[in-house]
Amino acid sequence: MAKHLVAEKLGPTFGQGGDFTVVVEERQGEGDTSAEPKRTEFKVWSVILSAWSEVFEKMLSQDFVESTKKEVVIKDFSSFAVETFLKFLYKGTVDASPERLCEVIVIADKYQVLQFKNLCLKMVEDNMNVKNVWAIFQSADEFQVQDIRQKSKDLILTEAKTVFATRPLVRDELLEEVFSSNLMCVTDEELLSLLKTWTDPPDQISSQTLVDRWVSMAKTPKRKRGEHSTDLIRCVKGRFDTFSKSQTSQGKSWPKEPSLSRPIFLANWVSVSYALSGDYAPYAHVIAEGNAGCKLQAGDWIEWRLPKFGAQLMGIVFSEVLTQRDHLEIFCAADCSEWQRVFSSKEYGAIYPGFGGNTLVKCRCQHLAQRFKVHMISGEFQLPGIKFQGILAEVP
Repeated sequence: MAKHLVAEKLGPTFGQGGDFTVVVEERQGEGDTSAEPKRTEFKVWSVILSAWSEVFEKMLSQDFVESTKKEVVIKDFSSFAVETFLKFLYKGTVDASPERLCEVIVIADKYQVLQFKNLCLKMVEDNMNVKNVWAIFQSADEFQVQDIRQKSKDLILTEAKTVFATRPLVRDELLEEVFSSNLMCVTDEELLSLLKTWTDPPDQISSQTLVDRWVSMAKTPKRKRGEHSTDLIRCVKGRFDTFSKSQTSQGKSWPKEPSLSRPIFLANWVSVSYALSGDYAPYAHVIAEGNAGCKLQAGDWIEWRLPKFGAQLMGIVFSEVLTQRDHLEIFCAADCSEWQRVFSSKEYGAIYPGFGGNTLVKCRCQHLAQRFKVHMISGEFQLPGIKFQGILAEVP
């Protein structure tokens, strides 16, 4: 309450004077170095800059030219981003749309105002949707905000049928990047239907060129590039069941009983290895299908490997509660690469104690994951209480 009152009184004083000047110089024409830059000045109080930013504190308290001239000249950011940044120092709030915050995130990082940076990151993530995702993706690419760039691309890939309903006004290379991904959750047939409705703006790559390069109707009709799932392991089982039915309906040699097709599933679709110390050790196919009803105890581990698929991990859902005495670690890896730890309950639980009950923990693997491993360090955890969330795609 007190902080709110201070901001309420201090906020309106922005732009009403100060003992220090922040100057923004912006080039008027792209690539034109001969034109005079547009100059925008903001009068501020140096004590406020120093209170928020260690960078400004050192700049203003030591023998720097800015301290002597009572002025700093900023040439690498727009006046909008600088004004948004300075207003936050006075008001503690953010006055900008999500599409414009990527530049603001970079300036907050440069001047080490981490509270502001984290607030902007959260605002972009919380307010990202199918209507603004292309603008955010392009802005994040321009200002190299990698976390936002990846999350906006994930949304584009997941909601491809919606975000491609009309032609996005983004740079050609970004369109090409998305079209080249086998994680796009749309069939080639659906994509072709969408592209036929596009109107091509001048001086940009044509929709026909995109079709010629990336839509392979002749070779693989109705090919599904990717599939978003809240349970990747069971998603693979679902694809196997669909495949089994198609084999049977086409009169091909295929076991009619599901129990007889399990060796095929375990050998070619999901393979598992594990070490379980409890009284009950489920059959391998039960673990492979993500249905293992057993309790992990200290030292136990389970590994799933997907020979035919890769997954872009986006998060892990915990349906069972993990207490502070339980320590669980989760790893993922590409087929022949080293393990990457993507989750530790000790680290996460220090921030969010006693989490569970369908808690989504956002995380990702550096590579397209084909292996997942759950390792119980201490305590216990009931399975199936973990679901891997992300985009599933076939691998060559």
